[in-house]
Amino acid sequence: MGMRVFLDSKELELGDFLPKEIESAMPSAKLHIAIFSENYAQSAWCLAEVSFMLKTGTQIVPVFYHVQPEDVRHAKGVFAEAFSRHEKMGRYNKEKIQEWKTALHSVSYYMGHIINNKE
Repeated sequence: MGMRVFLDSKELELGDFLPKEIESAMPSAKLHIAIFSENYAQSAWCLAEVSFMLKTGTQIVPVFYHVQPEDVRHAKGVFAEAFSRHEKMGRYNKEKIQEWKTALHSVSYYMGHIINNKE
């Protein structure tokens, strides 16, 4: 018995419709790993993925890479800045942005790993 890891950069091909392909792969996963970094909330794709992870009901293990769970949980620091940019750009409505904030808040309470070393 082996482990199959889905990495969108390796699994998808040119011309694939990303949201559909990623969402179709996620429900079959036995575990999701969300790696929160300083740039995480700048990506609407990442925010949409973590929101969808919650909807699948599958176990999620968060990794906080050079960010603190409290910053993710309360949209502070670089997360606040990223959400402010999303709001100013106007590409996403307030409900979508709130959905993303709620997903981050929820996942930040899951037991995970905090990585702050510079190695």
